[in-house]
Order: sequence, then structure tokens, then C-alpha cells
Amino acid sequence: MDHARILRTVLGVTAGYLVLLGLWLGWLLPHTPPGTAPYQIIALVGLFGSCCGIGMLLAARPSRADRQLWRHGLEGWVNQLEILIHSY
Repeated sequence: MDHARILRTVLGVTAGYLVLLGLWLGWLLPHTPPGTAPYQIIALVGLFGSCCGIGMLLAARPSRADRQLWRHGLEGWVNQLEILIHSY
């Protein structure tokens, strides 16, 4: 598990959430019908949790180089080297 990638993801999602919360408090909340603020807060918290979960799921994936290594393996390099050596 790459803790640095997960930390950057959580910090990025939190920064985006704070921007969204500021826009909601400053612009959207005064224009909403009375009595709907608790539902909007629940939706915002749920959105934050979902974005954190999806972001951490994607951040925990192996790096691109690791995925290519798992897909192709090291034997491809060895086989190409053996072909070059035996061709002479």
C-alpha cells in the first residue's frame, strides 16, 4: 500500500470538498427552500465519503511500471537478449 499516494488523494479530495462547501455556503444555501439544508448536508457528506473511497481505491493500485512488469514480466528481456547472443 502506497501511503503517500493515498495521503495526497485524501488531501486533494478534502481541498476540493472545502471549495465545494464554501460555494454551497456562500451561494447555494441562501437560495434553497427552507428545511432542505439537512438533506443537502447529508448529500455533501455522502459525496465526500464516496470521493474519498473511490480515490483511495484508485490510489492503492500498483504503479504503471509495476502493472507493465506484471503483464509482460522480465522474461521478455531475457529472451530478447538470448536471441541476440545466439544469433552471432
